[in-house]
Amino acid sequence: MSSSRSAVKGKGKAVLRPSQIQLGGFNESPLWNHVKVTGGATSGGGNRHWMCNYCNKKVTGSYSKVKGHLLAIPLCGVTTCKNLSAEIMKAIKKEHDDAERRKNIRILEARK
Repeated sequence: MSSSRSAVKGKGKAVLRPSQIQLGGFNESPLWNHVKVTGGATSGGGNRHWMCNYCNKKVTGSYSKVKGHLLAIPLCGVTTCKNLSAEIMKAIKKEHDDAERRKNIRILEARK
């Protein structure tokens, strides 16, 4: 898998994310907007080296660990972000839920 990355502007600075080709589009994986991808991991799969934009925690893992970290999902093999306010957490959860809803609608429409 290629380790290409794309720059996304946010809060006045560029944030690196895996390419859209690798993820199937950022609309399905919006939580990449909240971490800075610092490189591809050698372990393969969807793993990346990334750092949380809120607490600066450095992690090697896939989108599942990004979700676990930002949405405080237990048993994801990563600690919860300690620097998210309730307001930011709510906004991130809504962003994730909206993306999941869009993805599920698209899947259902494809089955018709």
